[in-house]
Amino acid sequence: MAHGIFNQLRDFQVSLQMAWHKLTKIAKPTREHFPEIIAEPIYYNGGTPLVYGDKSFVVPIALDDKLPVAPPYCEGTYSLFTPHEAWDWVHEVLEGTHFEVQSIGMLWNRSFWFISTELTELKALKIGDGRDSKFQFNFSGGLDRKVSPQCELSNIVAVCHNTISLSRTSGEVLFHERATKNFHTRLEMAKAEVEKLVAWPQYSRPQWIA
Repeated sequence: MAHGIFNQLRDFQVSLQMAWHKLTKIAKPTREHFPEIIAEPIYYNGGTPLVYGDKSFVVPIALDDKLPVAPPYCEGTYSLFTPHEAWDWVHEVLEGTHFEVQSIGMLWNRSFWFISTELTELKALKIGDGRDSKFQFNFSGGLDRKVSPQCELSNIVAVCHNTISLSRTSGEVLFHERATKNFHTRLEMAKAEVEKLVAWPQYSRPQWIA
């Protein structure tokens, strides 16, 4: 199985429980476990900013080690959506509900992030074969423009690349958008609808719920 913890000096998965890959950092996941990531301008050797026509180019950098997390991109066509922004959005959406962030991580040399949150109010619901449901609200996305940000309701606790990939393909997708220049506007517009879906199961009854 591919866990995606490609570079153990940079990649990580944080949870209170050890995952199958035995690389978990045992701790309560917090926002501070994610490095701050910013878009740094790219300069020519002479110090002139890299501009092609009317387009400027930047590279996403993690401030803890000052290294890139993805290739350069054009600011006019792509919106950088960082794990810190995702963490804040998840907490805004779930405000007023009982939830617990169970597992977070950054994979593939920090080019991909995920947040796996248990909706504790929905634990009493059963999946189709009668087992208790984990009922996760999972959010993930890439920083290298290969994987669009997405959140879904799932029965899978994300701890690695395989598990979050399975969640993305089998869960009930609540939000999925390419991170183009209008991404943050669309994400803000989707907030109220996602809040409604995660707070009240009668609005959304995924296929595994009896």
